Amino acid sequence: MARKGSLIAGMMAAKDQVAAEAQVPSSAPLERTAGPMITTAVHIPKAVHSLLRRVAVERANLLGGRPSVSAVLTDLVQRHRAELEQEAKG
Repeated sequence: MARKGSLIAGMMAAKDQVAAEAQVPSSAPLERTAGPMITTAVHIPKAVHSLLRRVAVERANLLGGRPSVSAVLTDLVQRHRAELEQEAKG
């Protein structure tokens, strides 16, 4: 009688199969690892946070990985960087 594989081995094989089949779309988010990172608190309305969270969850569903409100905010700032720098100049 053949021995069945362990549950852990089965889970590892399934994880490897999913990773091998995953395709990252060409519209992947901007690289976020450039430069040092900091942790901060931002006070925003609950409705704004809910929207950011929904976008983060949708991106995680499409691209894989964990939902990240920080990544959504980083992408928004990068997209509008010139406009924000003009405003910062006064």
